[in-house]
Amino acid sequence: GGEAPIREILASALIRYSGWDAKSQLYDPFCGSGTVVVEAALKLLYGGHTNYRSLASSLPFQKLFGQPNFKENLNLSSEIKIFASDLDPKTLGLARLNAKNAGVDHLIHFFESDAKISENEEKISEGFIVTNPPYGVRLGTKEEAKEAYLAWGKKLKDHFSGNVLAIVCGDTSLLGFLKLKKDKEQSLTIGKLKGKLVAYTLGR
Repeated sequence: GGEAPIREILASALIRYSGWDAKSQLYDPFCGSGTVVVEAALKLLYGGHTNYRSLASSLPFQKLFGQPNFKENLNLSSEIKIFASDLDPKTLGLARLNAKNAGVDHLIHFFESDAKISENEEKISEGFIVTNPPYGVRLGTKEEAKEAYLAWGKKLKDHFSGNVLAIVCGDTSLLGFLKLKKDKEQSLTIGKLKGKLVAYTLGR
């Protein structure tokens, strides 16, 4: 087919950047329509994106990582390793539907949660938190955005020590409010999106 959609390229790039090995748990606390966790589940199933030919030939992905290598993985454990949550039940319903349409809903555990304050993530052990957190109009005023990132950063330190956090951020001015020490960062341009991929080891 044609060029892979931008959000799927971005999700694949973010998962790859995180270093997730497909054996550890992966959690997206701002799952939205489920793009990141669906891509992760497809990586478990096939070693990659369903539309992998167009992904492999997409310039942004090749610039970041070179040619991806895909193979079908037939040694799947029955234990669910991919978790996704969102504050909005309607959004969560859409994510579930997208996972079902991609044939990977059995590989993902979805639950309703406010990533900034909730403590519903007791099933999540050490692993990878991979997400595209909200910014801009989705968070209201600049002051509200600052408070949201401060609250999320505190929760990450308090409850997720030992995990790797990988995010894509379209408003890099918010990153400082997480108050986390970066392991690495990389500027990113995909379509009209300019932002950064950033990775942290929580609890360092």
